[in-house]
Amino acid sequence: KLQIIHLKKDRVILTLKHSYPIASVSFSTMERMAICAVASGNALYLWDLNTKQLLHKIQSSNSKPILTVSFLPNSTTLFYSTPFSVSKFNLEPVYDANNDTRMNIVPLITRGGSAEKISSIEFSKSPGSQGVLYYGCGAKIWRRHIYTGTLTREFTHTTHDLSKMGNITQVLASRTSPLLFSRHRNSSQVLVWSDHKSKCKTLDPGLLGIASCF
Repeated sequence: KLQIIHLKKDRVILTLKHSYPIASVSFSTMERMAICAVASGNALYLWDLNTKQLLHKIQSSNSKPILTVSFLPNSTTLFYSTPFSVSKFNLEPVYDANNDTRMNIVPLITRGGSAEKISSIEFSKSPGSQGVLYYGCGAKIWRRHIYTGTLTREFTHTTHDLSKMGNITQVLASRTSPLLFSRHRNSSQVLVWSDHKSKCKTLDPGLLGIASCF
């Protein structure tokens, strides 16, 4: 289950129960939309936080588990990933109770079953770099255009042995600079990547949450 807590009142204001473990949660940043998207098992659940009602349930293709879900900031567009794909759709038809139009789910990335799994998705946040989707796949970060899905970069470097660090478990983008931060399964270090250069360095893991705010 997922418990949503009111920080100022320090109490649980909503409990969302699911049959399978919750893999990822994302909240809409649009003022008129109080929506919580929850990835659980091989389905994505959209909850209206005002009415506390389930708006919609999306079943993943081929019954693959949904690993990550994320709203595009200041947008009604939602992205979600399975181990080998990333898809997007617009939330407007679901949120409008008078509109029963089916959602147009658009696959952006499809990788073969033998490829490394997609583990994390993130959006560009720094000024002048909107329209970019980053995702962790294996031990690397990849960059694609949000709207077309066109691959624009595969991040590589020569200062770290990625095979020893293991697959990426989390990718974060800086709000003010072209920097990316990644956690890896087999390492306590955090890698710092530059979207302008192929260089990267390490960071104290305790600083990851602070660094991602800048």
